Amino acid sequence: GGANVVVTNSSPEQFAKLPKLFDLIVVDAPCSGSGLFRKDPEAIDEWSLQNVQMCARRQKDILEHAIPSLADGGILIYSTCSYSEEEDEDIAAWCVEQGFTGTRLSIDPSWNIIEVEAAPGAYGYRFYPDKLDGEGFFLAAFKKSGERREIASNNLKRKAGINAADLKVLESWVNTGSMVAELWQNEILLMPPRVQAILPVLQKSLYLKSAGLRTGAIVRGEPIPDHALATSGLVKENVERFEVDLDNALRYLRREEILNASLPAGWFLVTYNKVPLGWIKSLGNRFNNYYPKEWRIRMKG
Repeated sequence: GGANVVVTNSSPEQFAKLPKLFDLIVVDAPCSGSGLFRKDPEAIDEWSLQNVQMCARRQKDILEHAIPSLADGGILIYSTCSYSEEEDEDIAAWCVEQGFTGTRLSIDPSWNIIEVEAAPGAYGYRFYPDKLDGEGFFLAAFKKSGERREIASNNLKRKAGINAADLKVLESWVNTGSMVAELWQNEILLMPPRVQAILPVLQKSLYLKSAGLRTGAIVRGEPIPDHALATSGLVKENVERFEVDLDNALRYLRREEILNASLPAGWFLVTYNKVPLGWIKSLGNRFNNYYPKEWRIRMKG
């Protein structure tokens, strides 16, 4: 339900085609998984020195392709769930060799996070399961040299807009604020202007799975709301809510019939303890449950 989110399924090589675009990059790198030994016994069987070395090469390859897309003055955060120096301190030292400045974090001593310095200025932080609540983890942060500059976004071609009648229907349901609307495959998306401006740049290099907030479609003047809108926090107060108890909340999340309910025809936002769960459409004598099928609870009890 985030309007400022773009989801992509792309290889690191494709991100290298977006020079100096991002202010912040987080690389939660695939690793050998030794930090998960306590939680997942299978991780022990899969671990080997060869796997550590292979992961270290992969991590460096991912970073080599990510670094060009980080803006001057931008922040790089690197993490693994490995204890191996080859995947942690050695990578941190390599980042400093590439011209990054290591960032020393201010951490409360009571958290029992261990600070290491792999090389001068290459700070890293180790999380051990015997010292804190959690599994094995490594984290390091770096700043890229240079000053941040605004990326020009002029002369970007936009898709055809939404007609005024459909936009009026949308605005009667959604707190649009300063966001702009985009039409994508008959569905209306909401996003901040900055996200809209950057979309053509992203589309040239990346495969985009989604962008902005999917609000739904307008069919013959009637909104068909998307589940993402239900959980976005942007649904206006005038949209009808249907508060349910715990039993009916679970029934709804299983896509089962809601018991002991009588509602007039129309759309309702189902809530439990005032927390939105999703949509139902009342037909007067029955309900259509619009909770996504692939997300339904399958277990009983």
